Amino acid sequence: MQITKIDTFLVNISNRNWPFVKVYTDEGIHGVGEAYSCGPDKATVEVIRDFEAWLIGRDPRDVEGLWNLMYAGSRFPGGAVVNAAISGIEHALWDIAGKAAGLPVYRLVGGKCRNKVRVYQSPRGSTPEELADNAVKLIEKYGYTALKLSPLPNGYQEMAWNAVLRAVEARVGAVREAVGDHIDIGLDPHARIFEPGRALELCQVVA
Repeated sequence: MQITKIDTFLVNISNRNWPFVKVYTDEGIHGVGEAYSCGPDKATVEVIRDFEAWLIGRDPRDVEGLWNLMYAGSRFPGGAVVNAAISGIEHALWDIAGKAAGLPVYRLVGGKCRNKVRVYQSPRGSTPEELADNAVKLIEKYGYTALKLSPLPNGYQEMAWNAVLRAVEARVGAVREAVGDHIDIGLDPHARIFEPGRALELCQVVA
């Protein structure tokens, strides 16, 4: 089995594009992967296209070897864009390996360790009230038992830090009051709090 072509697709969801990868083989089996990145989406696509020339003609089931080829063979290995491109291709290679073996991929990597996976949803809202209202709607409609919020308010970059903390407390507090204590709430500041002291202060206001 050999790789014959790699396609990329940018799928627009909400306010951004999500890169997907499709790897084709000469045996009619294809694999699909997601190349999620916090970096530029179009740059991720170009890196995937660059890797295509390295991978055509190779056996897609040699997942580990091809991963090492892409990572170690890159002039500047690592980083959000390159790693996202490698990740998307690797997903697709495992997809092919599973299809070729007639097995789910988890069987190829050691078997399952649970029968189900808990999921969460991320409500949005520009105000504490809107955020809380959307959280309740998600729970009532879909039955989620966990939420993940972005605690930082819009325009936080232009706000004094004490004002940011008050806004975070208001946002998280509104959601907690609306959904009750039986719902787990996780927070994701999306790599925007780099100072340990500020991270600790943020944790303290939502504890």
